[in-house]
Amino acid sequence: MRVYVPELNYINALDFSKQLFELKVRDGVLLMDFNRMRNYDPFSMLVVSSALREFGKVNPKIKKRIDVNESNTNAQYAGHMGFFKSISNRVSVGKKPGEARGSSNYIPITPINLEGLREESVNENIYITQIIENKSKKLGQILAQGNKDLEYALTFIIREIMRNIEEHSEADTIWICAQHWPRYQLVEIGILDEGQGVMKSLKKNVHYRNLIKDDYTALELALKPGVSKAFRIYNMPDGIWDNSGFGLYMASNICTALQGSFLISSGNSCICNRYDRDINDIVCNRIDTRMNGTAIRMTISTEKIQEYEAIQKLFVKQGEELAKKMKKSIKQASKSSKGLIDYLD
Repeated sequence: MRVYVPELNYINALDFSKQLFELKVRDGVLLMDFNRMRNYDPFSMLVVSSALREFGKVNPKIKKRIDVNESNTNAQYAGHMGFFKSISNRVSVGKKPGEARGSSNYIPITPINLEGLREESVNENIYITQIIENKSKKLGQILAQGNKDLEYALTFIIREIMRNIEEHSEADTIWICAQHWPRYQLVEIGILDEGQGVMKSLKKNVHYRNLIKDDYTALELALKPGVSKAFRIYNMPDGIWDNSGFGLYMASNICTALQGSFLISSGNSCICNRYDRDINDIVCNRIDTRMNGTAIRMTISTEKIQEYEAIQKLFVKQGEELAKKMKKSIKQASKSSKGLIDYLD
């Protein structure tokens, strides 16, 4: 069976993941045809490669083959980013995930082993969230190209998503891929895990079980301030790295306030909030998909990046005010979610 992989924008990638999940093939060969593709965005490469890896796990008797013109410039870019080998290490096209050294404007598809982070935390006798902070800062520096405001923003949103995965996903690996296009004043970051998903994680907290009907309502709840699997009555964050449930709320609002977008997909649903220049407002869309774990796409326009610090403070204030009105939320953001960790540098 030949399957044509579509242009890899985020909508097509999510739709392809759903189609692949619903595909019924008992045996034989699945030929993945990439020759119609010209576009390989970071988030989309993560989603499609994850979907194809999962298809291989569910259908072990089916052999996967790829058809791609290696002389095509866009295919060479995807290969260099580790896309084809992230589908299977048996593929001969391009570099392995994490093999490319990266540059001043991109991070190739890179797997980050969570057990390795925990071992590093034990060996160095520091919190694992500090390890994640250090790695996030390095990634932010690569993409920021010397712009300190952009570096702070990217470090913050990458860290909040990575620590969320470590604390809640029960996954083995964090997958990340990113690109900065200075010409378009745009940064895109894709982060994915293949863990238990948002709904299953939040439902482990007895306070949320009756509020969650499906993946979509779980995502809606997760984007609110103070919502966390770690929530319990009367808890307050005391330490700098405490889980206060503000990470997704802060990251999503910072991205859209910086005229970008924030997308989160888990299970069979996806929420995408994006700034629309035509109406000068935020548009929220729901997309049906199907995937294991959780995938997040964040984009930032660098046009307003000098306003980052004020934007961050604004959403900390608004988030805490909103959380105080909610019965089942942590009322105060932790110091790390407020961004108050400069002294650790």
